[in-house]
Amino acid sequence: MSYWTSARLEDGYPVIGEFPGRQNLPLNEYGYWTLMAKRGVEADIILTNQLVASVEYMPIPIHTSIRGGITGGSTEYIPASQFGSSVWVSLFPYLSNDKQIKKLRNGDVYTRDKALTYASAMLAHELGHQLLQLGHPWSNEACIMRPAEVLDFASWVKKIDAKKCQIGSSPAMNPGALEIPVW
Repeated sequence: MSYWTSARLEDGYPVIGEFPGRQNLPLNEYGYWTLMAKRGVEADIILTNQLVASVEYMPIPIHTSIRGGITGGSTEYIPASQFGSSVWVSLFPYLSNDKQIKKLRNGDVYTRDKALTYASAMLAHELGHQLLQLGHPWSNEACIMRPAEVLDFASWVKKIDAKKCQIGSSPAMNPGALEIPVW
């Protein structure tokens, strides 16, 4: 996290943190995105280019901790939504070529098309949580519902095989397996 407090975007703005003349909101914090419903955001799907990386006081998945607190997306409980939840995906880990992001992506630099393909896979993953309440089938690398290791999205997407990971193929792949937390 200390790296991100001094890292800069191509336009010179900080990746996270304060900047004179810019509203000081905790946009990089997972808790900000998790609590959007309480902030009045009404959306089923949210895409952002904001890096979401933070140290949390609430439960956080181990795969997010291994990534240094970086979250690529999440499904959040929002009772007013037509699905009872909303999803958000941060495009930053896919589109950025920051040295720390590249390190977590196994050194890969993505073309814009590849980055958007991998971000689309993340959106599909989150929609699996939102629409079917599917969990994370950790033992099956062919499942889109198994999170990417670190930020190695290229390897993750390459392993996805719908024939090897069908609905009902494991307890985590049964609709209703995931209870979306209420914060």
